[in-house]
Amino acid sequence: MHTMVGQPPPAASTSDLNRCHRTMATARQFSTNEAWNDYCNWLIANGAFIHEALVFPPYNSEPDSGARCITTWAVPAGTRFVSVPHALILDVSKASAAFPSVTVCNDISSKSFDGRTSTPTLTPRAALCFFICQQKLLGERSFWAPYLRILPREFDTPLYKFDDDDMRFLDGCNMDANVVEGKRAAWKAEWEQGVEILTAAGEDVEGCCWELFRWAATLLTSRCFPEVLMYENVVQAPQLQRNLNEPQFEMEGDQNAPDSGMRATGDRYMNPALVPLLDSLNHRPRERITWRVGKDELGFETVDGLQLGVEVYNNYGAKSNEELLAGYGFALADNPSDSLILAFPPRLSGPQMRIRERQPQPSIRNIYHLTLGGGYPRELTTLFHILTASPSDRPLLEADPAADSISLRNSMATEFQLLMALKHKLRKFTVEPGEPRNDRQRAANIYRDGQMAILRAAVKRSEDEIARLLAKHDGKEIFTIETAMRDALFAAATDAAFEAGTVSELFESEQEDVVLAFFLCWKFLTGDDKWKRWFEYIAQFHPFPEETGEDIHDLFDRLHPDAAERAPQVFGGDRWTPELLGWAWELYTEEGANVALWDTNGRSLYAISIEVPE
Repeated sequence: MHTMVGQPPPAASTSDLNRCHRTMATARQFSTNEAWNDYCNWLIANGAFIHEALVFPPYNSEPDSGARCITTWAVPAGTRFVSVPHALILDVSKASAAFPSVTVCNDISSKSFDGRTSTPTLTPRAALCFFICQQKLLGERSFWAPYLRILPREFDTPLYKFDDDDMRFLDGCNMDANVVEGKRAAWKAEWEQGVEILTAAGEDVEGCCWELFRWAATLLTSRCFPEVLMYENVVQAPQLQRNLNEPQFEMEGDQNAPDSGMRATGDRYMNPALVPLLDSLNHRPRERITWRVGKDELGFETVDGLQLGVEVYNNYGAKSNEELLAGYGFALADNPSDSLILAFPPRLSGPQMRIRERQPQPSIRNIYHLTLGGGYPRELTTLFHILTASPSDRPLLEADPAADSISLRNSMATEFQLLMALKHKLRKFTVEPGEPRNDRQRAANIYRDGQMAILRAAVKRSEDEIARLLAKHDGKEIFTIETAMRDALFAAATDAAFEAGTVSELFESEQEDVVLAFFLCWKFLTGDDKWKRWFEYIAQFHPFPEETGEDIHDLFDRLHPDAAERAPQVFGGDRWTPELLGWAWELYTEEGANVALWDTNGRSLYAISIEVPE
């Protein structure tokens, strides 16, 4: 896995292919790079299969150059082109056997693979990392020496190599410097604990320094496969790799976000494994590969066939640039699978939680993915239906928790709150990092640009949807202070009573909320049948009070007498009471919703929906 940043490597030349694929009368020549040639022959000698059309020319003339897999003639569709026996796979069972005095189990509270319950224990991931370190320290004495020899000496992933200058390109992203440093610290703690456990158990860990462990851990994030692939009668799909080799990064403060690059799963079959040969193929999105799982081997079969002189790819699954950068150290400028992770652990009451349990859930708790061309995940919008529900929304929500729309008011409130969350996230991208100066920065910049593009697209979609709903329903079912002030009689009365005749003046004098409450009182006293129907409906959830609080009395006494004197045609009459104003204020605060930002100071346009469910 040696893909260059942002794009696949250039096509191999004819001379490359000719040098690599010489006559096979006596022996097979796989590569002009000696280490790679020895590696491929080691694979074949130990039961692996490499189609005769395949060679591995190096990227350059450097001794430690990586190589790519190239065809020297066309390979028909449906042909197996590589396979590797289980004996060559570095998996947790081999790591466990290498450290017999230590228990290896997925969960320290559970039994190990062989039923032992003794402590201390190592997680499967940690055990495999230490096993890789052990084999590396053995050098040429290791059975896997030819494989270890061709592996990268370092990686361009944030956890492995990014310095402070590189980290500037991650500012604002989920995977920022604080998160990366936190992950590094967690890896180091895992190493320190493992050294202590193995030493106490009498295992030899001399030479297993932090730098070597970090190298082994990065190997797993960049190359591992799930162990489930070694078992027959399992339905295979590229997304199986998602669970192991893509360390994802949560938004700040969330402890429930996935961290597959560092945790062992509770399922033994999802443990990590290094699969020589198969892990040498670079990634290309949507490449069609069939996984062939045999009793003793694992292999790939081409679905569409391979043309002459092309690179042979694997498909790592639908991976975002965050996953690619975190796990492999590269990003794709036009990644069709790019997404942005929103980690949102809500605080729900008991009744809200019971509704939530009846709604669609994300595959990983509290984790939602936004894409450039898609809308909000349904699992996220239904959650916000709960969070933004008013008293009149709740019976509708309880009746159909998974509905795409609960009410007009709820739809607008949901859209606005999602919009605010995304704008808050977008504001974190405050500092322009400048022009990238190395491959790490170029990859990080691709990732960063993609995250901002997804956020901006989602913000635009929400703004457009709110504008559409307002345009369709304003003055019919939706009323804001702008709607109220378009009524000439009410606007004139407001100007006389509150000395503010425009919406701007109301906002400047911070009277927009109380004037909209006065508007509700006026509509209750003089409104048409549509308003009367809504007031009758809403009284089920907000009964008219027999008395009201002292604060409302004070507000009424402070505002209403002057308003009634200055604009009696609207605010006059003995039906104007503190109880009416208190009721209107309750409807305003509990049934209204923010629907748009009014200015750059964060003040919002508030709306009342008088929609009545059928």
